[in-house]
Amino acid sequence: MPDDKSDGSDKKKQKKKPWLLSHPLDEVEKKQVERINIIDDRIAEAVERGDFDNLPGTGKPLNLANDRLVPDAFRLAHRIMRDNDVLPAWIELQKEIDTRLESMRKAIKRESMMYVSMLADLRGKTDVESVKKRLAIRDRKSAAIAQLHDEIRRLNRKIQTYNLKIPQGRLSKDLLTPEQELKNLFPPVTD
Repeated sequence: MPDDKSDGSDKKKQKKKPWLLSHPLDEVEKKQVERINIIDDRIAEAVERGDFDNLPGTGKPLNLANDRLVPDAFRLAHRIMRDNDVLPAWIELQKEIDTRLESMRKAIKRESMMYVSMLADLRGKTDVESVKKRLAIRDRKSAAIAQLHDEIRRLNRKIQTYNLKIPQGRLSKDLLTPEQELKNLFPPVTD
């Protein structure tokens, strides 16, 4: 009779196999695995021989207009949208977000470069005029950061709307943070 108080050290010594490998297969399952392996081998051989190279339609988009897995109502809606160059709202919103985000990042980069350049010109200068210019530059930086926060707030609202509109199974967009967008764009400049 096994001792119920055993420490289980025998079990720890044995490596646990994945369920599929440790589960005994019945004859039907064995035949299915054999078929899958044969199919995989034949496909790999065909790829090596180049049987799939230069097939008709290679490099062209698939024609999904007559996809029988798509319900008729959706097929009709997709055809009407395609014929009239209309995109689903979530795709249009995605394009708008991407365009605005790229524009915002370019503006941040441009402002950052200007900030660094202007402060570098004033480095080591301690006269009253230089100090006033330095303060004006820092005020400009603060205003640019405030504008960035506003733009990120607007973009985040668009991103939230986008995330609600995308079809199930699509990747949602992460919300933006000012800290992440500003990272390394306004490096510290010593006076």
